[in-house]
Amino acid sequence: MTLSKIGRKLNWSGQAPLITLVVLCVVTALLTSRFLSPLNLTNILVQSSIMAVIAMGMTFVIVGGGFDLSVGSTAALAGCIAGMVMLQAFNGAGDTVTPTWINLGCYWMLQIPLAWYLARPAGLGPRGVYLAICIAESLLAVVAMALFRRGKWQQVRV
Repeated sequence: MTLSKIGRKLNWSGQAPLITLVVLCVVTALLTSRFLSPLNLTNILVQSSIMAVIAMGMTFVIVGGGFDLSVGSTAALAGCIAGMVMLQAFNGAGDTVTPTWINLGCYWMLQIPLAWYLARPAGLGPRGVYLAICIAESLLAVVAMALFRRGKWQQVRV
């Protein structure tokens, strides 16, 4: 059996993401000593469990004959809500300066100009406004989580 026949038999088309993932995991495991540690593997499993549950649920929906595209938007909504909750956690801890600056940066300096640009000059219309909202909310969630993890809010005296 020649190599080309084996290649046709294995059907490698569409396997590029899986091969890339395996190569990245092997390279990272060789370059760092903490990648294969039990703590890191547990963190990876916990963080990817949400997507695994969503994927299994969508599999059941598709096998059952239904077709539902709202899973991605629901996951995005959960991310936006998480950002809002993190932002309000600062207020609950008595730190009102941090959420003020995050809101100023994400909404007034990013979302509004980006919404205008995407709606008018880029020609996306209402889709551009919605896209700007998604981008600003995502950035807000990342910035709020990073600042919350820094722990500076614990030093604020109420």
